[in-house]
Amino acid sequence: MKRSLTMLGAAVFVSAVAVGGAFAQISPQLPAPGEAPAGSPVAIHGALKTSGNKIVDKNNQAVTLRGMSLYWANTGAGGPYYNDYVVGWLVHDWKVSVVRAAIGVARKDDTFGGNAGYADGDSAGMVNLARTVIEACIRRGTYVLVDWHTHNRNDAAGKNTKGAEFLGNIAARYGSYPNVLFEPFNEPMDDNASVATYVAPIITRIRQSSQNLIIVGSSEWSRNPNGVTLSGNPTNVAFSFHFYTGTHSQGSFATNINSALTVNKAVVVTEFGTTPASGNGDVNESGTNTWITYLEEKGIGWMNWSICDLSETSGALVANSGGTSGGPWTTKQSGTWARNKIISYNGASGANYYPTNTYTVNVTATPSDGGSVEKRKGGAVSNGPYNWKDVVSVKAVPNPGWEIKKWTGDASGSLESMETTITGVNLSMGVEFYNGGVIKNGHFSTGTGNWSVYKNGLAAQIPNATIAWDNSQPATPAVKATITAAGSNVEDLSVFQNGLTFEQGRRYELSFEAKGASARTLVARASNNRAVSATPYLSLTANLGTSMAPYTGTFNMTGATVTNGRLDFDIGANAAAVTIANVKLRDIGTATGVAHGAISKPAAVTWSIANVGGVPLLRGPADAGAKASIYDTRGKLVRSVSAVDGLNIGGAGLSAGNYLLVVKNGSGAEVLRSKVATAK
Repeated sequence: MKRSLTMLGAAVFVSAVAVGGAFAQISPQLPAPGEAPAGSPVAIHGALKTSGNKIVDKNNQAVTLRGMSLYWANTGAGGPYYNDYVVGWLVHDWKVSVVRAAIGVARKDDTFGGNAGYADGDSAGMVNLARTVIEACIRRGTYVLVDWHTHNRNDAAGKNTKGAEFLGNIAARYGSYPNVLFEPFNEPMDDNASVATYVAPIITRIRQSSQNLIIVGSSEWSRNPNGVTLSGNPTNVAFSFHFYTGTHSQGSFATNINSALTVNKAVVVTEFGTTPASGNGDVNESGTNTWITYLEEKGIGWMNWSICDLSETSGALVANSGGTSGGPWTTKQSGTWARNKIISYNGASGANYYPTNTYTVNVTATPSDGGSVEKRKGGAVSNGPYNWKDVVSVKAVPNPGWEIKKWTGDASGSLESMETTITGVNLSMGVEFYNGGVIKNGHFSTGTGNWSVYKNGLAAQIPNATIAWDNSQPATPAVKATITAAGSNVEDLSVFQNGLTFEQGRRYELSFEAKGASARTLVARASNNRAVSATPYLSLTANLGTSMAPYTGTFNMTGATVTNGRLDFDIGANAAAVTIANVKLRDIGTATGVAHGAISKPAAVTWSIANVGGVPLLRGPADAGAKASIYDTRGKLVRSVSAVDGLNIGGAGLSAGNYLLVVKNGSGAEVLRSKVATAK
């Protein structure tokens, strides 16, 4: 059948979404194998198989597939229509039960020319187009026939080796879905014995991953399904028959099908045209109707050629009638006939596939007290159902103190608002809210946004660290700080977030999880000043192990409200990497009388410095494990002793000057940080 493959420019158009910490998009996920929308062909019939000379479903009931074939994927007239919009339109508007994806094998296929195909330079492009159509069909519950679209064996080009590779990989990825059917040789010009030899390794490769229906071509452009004998008599194999009404009348060629049925070979018409075999000439509706009546009487499925915008009369679409991803598209005579014929059998008067033309967008918010979700159509609040091509916006509205953690299901990312066009798929998504308080992105679900690294370049050893998103444990994504130069003091490096608001008279609770690549300490500080000498609102020392563990501290905001507050995780003075997760800094109520710098379980008596006769004395509770460390102005440790009530900070030979005192209780938690001055 000499249908020309005019080269109309680039065959493949690729679109991409850049992903980052706050990206968001709606992209319907694939259902589990065997799941399909209610009322769809796959939901009704499940996996297809052969039984004698019939194609039957999961209930052993005869099934007649009716649908459309896409044009050669490696052409500018066909490839751009291999997209979700077109498949959605065919399912929604035409009521097809099968879509055929004609994957171009080579740039030059005997007398037919196109762009590079799978076997001669564009394997990635052909795989991407095939996957797009396959996944669009799976989401909508229709069958998809993946066609290795070639006319000759061309052993020198390794076509059957490439065919085994391509269809084998498709089977490995999608073979557990009952939707996916395989056609390993489109229209052979070889004799039937050669056809059998050609398809044998392809069938073997497919069967390594899938038992789904395979439909094999035959000699003379797939017009002799009775003549192919396959070695080993593989199961679930049918044979294809092709006709073009203007060249092959039903009266002359139906005997070829009848002879196959007589020997118990199931037959499927995987390609037919309403025109002569050239693809041009008059559309013969009367003769094609005679063919369809015969096929329906025999229970034989059929797929019309083709969805493309070529000027030839067998093409279904008017050129550029709806763009390649817009639609709906304007059909020419052959396309109009095919659409009406498919609807007459698959629509309400026939198999009643896809009984509804409206769709839903379901969104679940968790936890329920974290916020709500608003759906709009045309600027007005609308909860659906929605019609084909409706533009629906989805917006999550967090409650005060909450933020979006992530979207799930058919949506992803963490932006508040998204927009989608309804193209024949019910959408189901969820939004998870996170109560991080004044902290943003303490959950790290989509990256390290809002977090930075502080490096104290004035240290004797210039510290250096980088942070990266750690999603190796999907249940607890984190930020990981890798340290290449640790600095002299813990404050020389920090992972921080600034621009935080702490309100006067409020009490705040910090909680987080952390671990080190090896045992080490981390100091969590809430303050409004990066300077080491600043007195923090909270300074909490966490002794990290190599497994994630929780840490908690609280503080009262007794000073004036600040809007430039910051939270630092100080990690200097040690080169062991640090991982931090689940950070929250929440307002937990009115400030109490708990002393400045209190931690989650404060002692009954708090630590402080008392100046007695010009001598700084440490005052605090009895705690046998408490330690007092004294640092000079350069951050060097000059003294470490047991912390006891009445300790003279200036004793034991300290030179007169200014020092920093850090006290840790018996559990290792920091309970006091204060500047002290000593004298001779």
